[in-house]
Amino acid sequence: MTKTLEAGLVLLALGGMLAGHAGASYTCSTVAARGQFDPEGTSYLFTNRFGDDAAVNASGDVVFTASPKAVLTKRNQAVYHYPAVGSPEVVVRQGDAAPGGGVFSNVSRTCFSGPCLNDGGDIGFVGQVLGLGDGVFVRPSGGGIVAAMRTGDPSPGGGFFDETLHFAGCTSSTDMAFVSDVFDGPDGLFRWDGTTQTVSTIHLVGDSTGAGREFCEFGDLSVSDAGVAFRALTQTDCSVAEVPVEGVFVSNGVVTTVALEGDPAPTGGGNTILRFLQGDVPQINAAGDVTFGAQTIGTLSLHGIFFYDAGTMMTSTVAQQYDPAPDTGGFLRRFDSHRLADTDAVYAKAKVQKSPAKQGVFVYDGTPEAALLKSDPAPADAFGPGSTFRGLKGRGMGISNDGSQLAITALVRDTVPPGKKRAVLRCEP
Repeated sequence: MTKTLEAGLVLLALGGMLAGHAGASYTCSTVAARGQFDPEGTSYLFTNRFGDDAAVNASGDVVFTASPKAVLTKRNQAVYHYPAVGSPEVVVRQGDAAPGGGVFSNVSRTCFSGPCLNDGGDIGFVGQVLGLGDGVFVRPSGGGIVAAMRTGDPSPGGGFFDETLHFAGCTSSTDMAFVSDVFDGPDGLFRWDGTTQTVSTIHLVGDSTGAGREFCEFGDLSVSDAGVAFRALTQTDCSVAEVPVEGVFVSNGVVTTVALEGDPAPTGGGNTILRFLQGDVPQINAAGDVTFGAQTIGTLSLHGIFFYDAGTMMTSTVAQQYDPAPDTGGFLRRFDSHRLADTDAVYAKAKVQKSPAKQGVFVYDGTPEAALLKSDPAPADAFGPGSTFRGLKGRGMGISNDGSQLAITALVRDTVPPGKKRAVLRCEP
């Protein structure tokens, strides 16, 4: 981008600052924070080691991972379930027995990742099993934990599952999707059917994209009742040496290319998609609409969040760098992550320039608004008067499918010692 153009965009954003900093519109409460005991009592005390992958459903129930301090052992990571109404619980902890044999690993600090939660209360997660690889596990509401897939299980595409690389879930029927390395068979993208409790193949390495290319490596993904949205590296032939092209795709029985590197960008002006944003996961909702983050290049070299309409098969811009940041008086600097609701509302976590807010979660649904800003006061239910946010941590956040609930991990500057406290928050309009 030229200095003149950048300066012009900054001036446009600064013009919006005349309205001042209005503040965010959502109210947040604390789910769990440093210094509190976990549901199993005084043996486990929460520290600042909360995961960045909290999930929430429409009832306001939250699941998350954390590693509390314990009396007897240093390896205590667990998956927690904190319902909006009722008592919190430990879903699973390092050292617990794993379905199918063995125990969940207590050798490394991190054993569990990617917890998901649907409106029915079903919970899914990836877990490491001591000496036996990993697996995708699900705990149906009111039931026990079962293994959807474990290292060594037969792959429906041939060979045996090795390592889970990426995971997404849970749909309303507890379907989950995952990317796995496969021993003695093709790596692929797979789906666990929560009704039949079986694993099926979505796509394998070497399968056609339907547009003259082949899938060579699968990346981040999300899943809904309408299908799976995912990133993948593609080539015209995976067996020959050529520069791969990354793309965003949606699969629901038929694969559709949403966007490829080098495609025209929705921003117009001759711009093209340079790359997809690192760490940003493409999202799909119940209607099959898809959102993704990308860097564009051309007349305007910007990065943004883009919306693909499954009905019209057209892509438009949700928000991009240097747009006014809602309710801050500043402008958007960089996107960390985003989520898509079934209502087509887009939640984007982004850095902000030229504003004391500095960072926020912004909702794009009709009139854009700030859900949560770094400059907002911290919730008074767990922190002292005048406590503030130090940051909205990590790339992850969770929203309910209907967009009515937001869950996020934040770092708080507490006026009550110790001053640095991490917490999981539940926020709603």
